[in-house]
Amino acid sequence: MLLFALLAAHRNRVVGKDTIIETLWPDHAPPTAAQTVASLVSRLRKVVGTCLERVGSGYRLNTTGWQVDVDEAARLTRAAEQQLRAGEPAFADVAARRALGLLSAGRAVEEFQPAGWSADLDRTLQRLLRRAREAAWQTAEHLHDHRQGRTWPRRPRTTTPTTNRHGAP
Repeated sequence: MLLFALLAAHRNRVVGKDTIIETLWPDHAPPTAAQTVASLVSRLRKVVGTCLERVGSGYRLNTTGWQVDVDEAARLTRAAEQQLRAGEPAFADVAARRALGLLSAGRAVEEFQPAGWSADLDRTLQRLLRRAREAAWQTAEHLHDHRQGRTWPRRPRTTTPTTNRHGAP
């Protein structure tokens, strides 16, 4: 699970074998760590198929043909921002709401805190969530939807896909 989470967090980018070993065994890697990583990759490849690629001395999870929620939420957020700039708040509203729905669906990295790679992903998700909330707030303002505008405060709440409603991890 941790190997898949690490590769998914770095989807479409190579994760070096040393990084994988440091993530799986943060305190002390066993002498057989490289062989164990190879075995874990082989098992994971049976589940995800050939999209798990060996590249140099690392591995890449190629998600080009997949729909990854965070990537879709980023695309929708960009679309909402572009529609707002183009003066199309109704289209922006649809995109912003869909992005927020995806970003609110789960807590991607909670169980892997406080690993460095998960903190990077958490920061990325927090920035994206703030942008999506800002776009939703602006669309509500443009559409004079005061009820919806109260749902998406101008200053985003502390809740993120990786924190609880009180702002704690």
